[in-house]
Amino acid sequence: MPFQADLNEWLEGMDFILQSSYKEAYGYVVSQSAAKGIKPIIQMTAGALDTWPSSWVFHTHDEAVEMFLGAYEPETYRAYIADMYPLSKRCKMLDEICGL
Repeated sequence: MPFQADLNEWLEGMDFILQSSYKEAYGYVVSQSAAKGIKPIIQMTAGALDTWPSSWVFHTHDEAVEMFLGAYEPETYRAYIADMYPLSKRCKMLDEICGL
């Protein structure tokens, strides 16, 4: 995906985001999409199950198709991001890194 100046605008109208990279467990576009209520469908990679709920991760193409056809729960996706990556926690981590 090329750089998007306004990711929120780019995600408008999407119901799903497919993360098919086999090299990264955490993708910012996945977390930003989930925070917007877009259903994440993530290919299994090293660390994926340490980062995301197993219900978001697929191992086979058949599992991915089942996920596309399965329940759509935007509030669940938003809540996961809000619980796991709250802004206050991120600000505290930045303060610690910067020695504040």
